[in-house]
Amino acid sequence: MGKKIAIGIIAMMCLFFAAGCQTATVDKTAEDYKKIETLTKAVDEVAFSRETYSMDRRKIYVYEIGSNFQGKDDFSTRLKSKLGDEFDGKLSNGDKFYVKIQISGKGNTLYANYKIYAGGYEDENMLYPTWNYTKLPFSDAVSFDGLAAETIK
Repeated sequence: MGKKIAIGIIAMMCLFFAAGCQTATVDKTAEDYKKIETLTKAVDEVAFSRETYSMDRRKIYVYEIGSNFQGKDDFSTRLKSKLGDEFDGKLSNGDKFYVKIQISGKGNTLYANYKIYAGGYEDENMLYPTWNYTKLPFSDAVSFDGLAAETIK
C-alpha cells in the first residue's frame, strides 16, 4: 500500500513539474515574439529617418544587437536609444539579434533595405522580411504590418 502511495506522489510531482515547464516555455516564446516586434519597429523607425543619409551607399552594415551593443555611428546610436538599456538583444534560447542594412537610391530619393536575423546573419536565420528562422515558428503574435513601406524622409 505504501509503495502505491509513493508511486502516486512521484507521478503527481512529475505532472506538476511538466506543467510548470510547459508554462515557462509558452511565456518565453511570447517574450521572444515581443522582442522581435520591438526590434523590428525600432529598426524601421530609425532606418527611415533623415540621419540615415549619412550611411555609405556602397556598404552593407551588419550590427549584432547584444547586451554589449554600443553605438559607434549614427544608425547604431539611434537604434540603441530607441531600444533602451533594458533590451537585452537575444532570444530565450540565447540567439542574438542581427540587423543588416543597406542604403540605395540616387540623389534625395534613398531607400533603406534591412533584414533582421537571430543566431547569425544567414538567410536561414532571417526573421524579417521573410521568416526563415525555424527555432521559433512564425506566429500571428508578431505584427509586421506597414513596415519598410517608405523611403527616407
